Amino acid sequence: MKTVQDLDLTYVCTGCGTCEVVCPANAIKIKTKEGQYFPEIDMGKCIHCSRCIHICPGREENNRTSLKTCFPNSIYDKSIGYYQATYIGYSIDKEIRFKAASGGITTTVLLYLLENQWIDGAIVTKQDPKNPLKNLSFVARTKEDILESVGSKYSPTHTVSAIKEIKDKPGQYAFVGLPCQIRAIRKLQEKYSWVKEKIVLTIGLFCSRGVTYKGTEFVVDKFARGTRKIKSIKYRGDGWPGGCRISYANKKYTIALKDYWDPYFANYFFTPYRCLVCGDLFSEGADISLGDAWLPEIKKKDSIGTSIIISRSKIAEEILLKLKEENILHLNICPKKAVIISQKGIIKRKINALYARRILFKLLRRPVPKEDKDNKDSYAVKDFIMAAMMLFNAAFSKSRLGQKILLRVPKDVLLKYRNILQKL
Repeated sequence: MKTVQDLDLTYVCTGCGTCEVVCPANAIKIKTKEGQYFPEIDMGKCIHCSRCIHICPGREENNRTSLKTCFPNSIYDKSIGYYQATYIGYSIDKEIRFKAASGGITTTVLLYLLENQWIDGAIVTKQDPKNPLKNLSFVARTKEDILESVGSKYSPTHTVSAIKEIKDKPGQYAFVGLPCQIRAIRKLQEKYSWVKEKIVLTIGLFCSRGVTYKGTEFVVDKFARGTRKIKSIKYRGDGWPGGCRISYANKKYTIALKDYWDPYFANYFFTPYRCLVCGDLFSEGADISLGDAWLPEIKKKDSIGTSIIISRSKIAEEILLKLKEENILHLNICPKKAVIISQKGIIKRKINALYARRILFKLLRRPVPKEDKDNKDSYAVKDFIMAAMMLFNAAFSKSRLGQKILLRVPKDVLLKYRNILQKL
């Protein structure tokens, strides 16, 4: 194989954009296809150097041996990876906390680092102003830029592509991304000194799985007026756990998280195939990893937002403790057991049942990423049933017929189906 185009991209590609960054001939562009991002190669420009295929992070899982060099003197845990400390907390700024998806930690950290000249900018993602149904990753250099990126994006991003903008510019930057994108940055830092020098902090978001743009279009068709003349769509924020807010010129719709996530996305409809063979829930390669604090006591009393925070590196600890000391972040130590409880259900499905999904993919002669020896777990028959359901649901929702059927199936039926899947 010479280029990433020789791979079965539907099953291998994460759409991160790493191949676009390393191509010396500028022959690769990331394009949308079937609601996902994939590389497209101009073979007239391609010099067949094979850099793209060798760097591709979609071909392998996290290599925890190499991550150990990123986080020396850190504690190792099989579920959450290397870490220095685990916290629970939120931004002291009430407006940021309210606007953010779950506590405003990322926004607050980036604003502090930018305002105090620790960084010159941050690679983040916002809604594309030219196409509200899509995302745009960019280099944020001002407070206003960072505030534009607040909130979750339950749709694809090729965030790594954006680091091309900083290659020939001075400065140091933070990078905010999903586990697969953080893995890509670590691979780039191993091979390209400019990436290591310029990306000085990575903030990774907990991720159960991605959702294709077909999922966004479905939500808009199901709960609003459809995709025509849409002005904006925001999935989270304005309180916790927030809801999806869809705006048109003269009409706005708000859909509770449980109404669109539980019957549709929690059932693995509109899930990219590559996400089904990913076991990285906690963004194990990031300096700071963040996610919702789905703890019973938090769910009972919190309507603004609280985060679980995993600090993995020395720089992460320094930043977090400094912001706590200056009363910018509210932070308390969170026992590792509570971190696990906060993500208990998705750990069971994403991490513990991963090996069964890998075996299923191999039986179906589908490519799977090179596995980390630490990720081999035991499996049960129920894990194969769950794996088959996930794969079927992802495939079913890719077709136009499947989407039309889903529009008509009663929500209560889909919620019962979800309960079966989650009880396996």
